[in-house]
Amino acid sequence: MGIWDVTYYSLFLTLGLSFIAVTEGMGNRIATGYGVLLVLTLGLLFVIEEWLVTLFGLPETGVIRFSYLYGMIYAGYGYWLAYIASGGKAGPSWTRPALFTVLGACAAALISLTLPLDQVPVLLFNILLVGMIISNGTAAMTWKTSEGKVNPSAGIALGTAGMLSLILLGATLLGGWDPTATQWIFRGSFAIVALLTILTVSYALFDMRRSHADALRERLMAVELQASQASELLRLERAYSEAQSEIIERTRRLSDVSHDLRQPIASIRAELDASALPDEPRERLRRLADHLYDLSDGYVGGSAGHGLPSKDEGNALSEDISLTAFFATLRHLFESDAEQAGIDLRMVSSARAVFAPATPLMRVVSNLATNAISHSGAERILVGAKRRGGAIAIVVADNGRGLSEAELEAAFRRGEKSADSEGSGLGLPIVRSLTKEFGFGLENELLKGGGLLFAITVPAAREQ
Repeated sequence: MGIWDVTYYSLFLTLGLSFIAVTEGMGNRIATGYGVLLVLTLGLLFVIEEWLVTLFGLPETGVIRFSYLYGMIYAGYGYWLAYIASGGKAGPSWTRPALFTVLGACAAALISLTLPLDQVPVLLFNILLVGMIISNGTAAMTWKTSEGKVNPSAGIALGTAGMLSLILLGATLLGGWDPTATQWIFRGSFAIVALLTILTVSYALFDMRRSHADALRERLMAVELQASQASELLRLERAYSEAQSEIIERTRRLSDVSHDLRQPIASIRAELDASALPDEPRERLRRLADHLYDLSDGYVGGSAGHGLPSKDEGNALSEDISLTAFFATLRHLFESDAEQAGIDLRMVSSARAVFAPATPLMRVVSNLATNAISHSGAERILVGAKRRGGAIAIVVADNGRGLSEAELEAAFRRGEKSADSEGSGLGLPIVRSLTKEFGFGLENELLKGGGLLFAITVPAAREQ
C-alpha cells in the first residue's frame, strides 16, 4: 500500500468522520446518517480493492464472501437512509413497499452466499448497490429550499451517482476488475460523490437554518406588532379613563354647586314672602325662585353618588375676608330659615379677617349651618370665630340630638344618610372635600348632653 493509497483513505476517512461530528453536534440525524454512509462507502472500496488480502494475508475466497456480505449490509442501510431522507412515513406512499422489496432482495442475496462462489449472482449484488446509490440521489431531489426549489447540488449528485453505477455495471459485465484504470475511476467517482453528498447535505442544512432564522424573525416582528397594538390599546384605554374621570368630576361639581345654591334660593324665597312688593311681580319672582330651586334639586338628586374635587375651584385665589361681612352674609342667608324652624341662631361676629378663598369657605360654613338647621333637631345653634395662634377657627355648634362616632363617619361618606332624612347626603362630604382641597383645618366634636361642634381653621389675614 503506497503513500498515495494511505493519503487517499486517510483524507476521506477524516473528512467523513469530521462531517459526522459536525452534523451530530447540530442535531440533524439524517445528515449524520449520510456521513456514516460515506465512511461505509470508503470501507466498501477498501474491501473491494482487496487490501484485506494484501495487508493482512487473509484468504481470497473468504475476503470475497466478506465483501459480498459487507456490500449487502451497506446497501440495506443505504436504502433505509434514502427512505428516511424522502420523508419516511410522511413521504410518498410507494416508498415504504419499495423499501421492503429491496431489503428482501438484499436478504436473498445474502442467502445466496451459502452457494459456491462461482454460483453467487454477482450481477444481483451490483444491481442492488447501483439501486441504493440512485435511490439516495433521488431522495436528495425531494429536498426543497425555503423558496420551494430543488436543492441545486442534488441534481449533480444524482448524475454522478448514475455515472458511478454505470461503471459498476460495466466492470461486472466486462468480467471484473482492472487493477489500474478502473481502480482510479472508482476512487475518483467516490471522491466526487462524497464531496457532492457533503455539499448537498450542507446546503440543505444551511437553507434549513436560514429558514428557521427567517421564521424566527417573522415571529419577532409579529410579537413586536402585537406589543405595539397592545401599547396603543392601553393608551386609548387610559385616555378613555381620563375622559370618564373628567366627566365624573364635572358632574360632581355640578352636583355640589347645585346643592349649595339651594340655601341662597330658599333665602330669596323667604325674603320675597316678607317683602312689600306688589303681588304680581312678587309672584313672578317667586315662580322664578321655585324653578331655580327645582333645577338645583334635580341636579343634586341625579348626581349624589359621583365625583372628585373640582379642578376649577382648586385654582381659586385666597384673599383677605372680613369676618364681620362674612357673618353678616351668613345671618342674611340663614336667619329666616332658623326662625321658621324655631331655632335660636346666634352669630358671634369678629373684627378680625381671614386669608382664604372666599367662595369655598362660604360653601363649607353654609353646608354646616344648613345641616344644623335642617337635620340636627337643635334648639340653639352658635356660629362664631376664635383665634388659634396664627389662625382663626370658625365654629358651628348645636345642641341637637348629635350622632355617634360611627354615624358621623358614615355621614361623611357621599350619598349616605339616615332613613328619615330628607337631605341628599352631600353636605358633610362636600365639607370634607373642600377643606381637604383648600387646606382648611376640619375638626368635629360630639358634645356632652348631645349636639355637634365643627371647627373650620383658616389662616388669619396677614396684617393681623
